[in-house]
Order: sequence, then structure tokens, then C-alpha cells
Amino acid sequence: MLNEEDDKKIVICVGGCIIRYNKFSEPEMLIIQRSNTDPGWPLHWEFPKGHAKPGEDLKSALKREIKEETGLDVNVGGKINTIKYISDNKVSIIHNFICTVIDKTQPVKLSYEHNNFYWVKTFAELEMMISPEQFRTASKVFKRDAQLSNYDMEKSDEIIEELYTPNYINLMLSSLAR
Repeated sequence: MLNEEDDKKIVICVGGCIIRYNKFSEPEMLIIQRSNTDPGWPLHWEFPKGHAKPGEDLKSALKREIKEETGLDVNVGGKINTIKYISDNKVSIIHNFICTVIDKTQPVKLSYEHNNFYWVKTFAELEMMISPEQFRTASKVFKRDAQLSNYDMEKSDEIIEELYTPNYINLMLSSLAR
């Protein structure tokens, strides 16, 4: 059971695996690169994501975040997974959803938070460019042959992966040694 002080340390986030079909009817997945001035992960490639506002519906939060970060209008489908990151001072819970662009000709317009974007066309590109936990999320949707899996757009997968930062792991190990 969380007390009020613990509750302040929980951050609810949303992320989107955005799919569009190119002029050859091949699926592509959007990834964006954080700016070089980002304090936490400069130049890191990732899916569009961000914080949900208190009381905000997760899908509405994701549409807002994607619009703010990329300028794109999307349809938000089912939840792919939920990942819980645990660090020294907070717990971030990220709900990842599959999304499709409404208009495949709509241009990406990045916010100041990001330097670049790329529409990934192959599984190998995806594996090389994003973090392992995001790759595991994407691989539920994007198959090795650069085709979409039979992932149900309305499916909801409530599996929670817990990821611990190195500082948190060291803190836990040191507390066990006492």
C-alpha cells in the first residue's frame, strides 16, 4: 500500500508505436531522437512518449503527446504492454500503445525536445536504434520481415515489465549488505 508521499514519486507515462504505410504499402514505424541538450538521455532514439496529466485518459494523453512531439494526428489502438521503471527517487509506469497515422502524407514536425526522426523500415534497423525494452515492445508489433504481426489494434496486454536503473540496483544491494 502506497502512502501519500510514495504516491508523489509515481509518474504515469504513455508511449506510442506509430505505424504508417509508405508508397509501396510497406509498414514503417516512427522513432524520434531526443535533443543533444536533453538532461537525461541526449541523442537517444525512442518512440514518442510523455507524461499523462492528472486525471487524463491514457489514450487522450498519448494523442496529445504525439501531436506535441511530432505534429502528427494518430489513431490510438490497443495497449501493447506496460513497463515500470524504478530509479532512485521515482517509479515511472509507461503504458505503450499501437498507433496509426490518420494521414500518411502529414509531415512530421518535431518539437524543440527532439533533433531528428526516422521511419524504420526493417527489424534490423529497429533493433540497432532503440533501447532493448523499447525493442521488445516494438517486436510485438513489427516482425523480422518488416511486416506487421497479427497484433490486434484493440488488444490490451497487461503484462508489466519491471526495469531497474543501475543506481536503484546498487541501492538495493547496499541495503541488503547492512
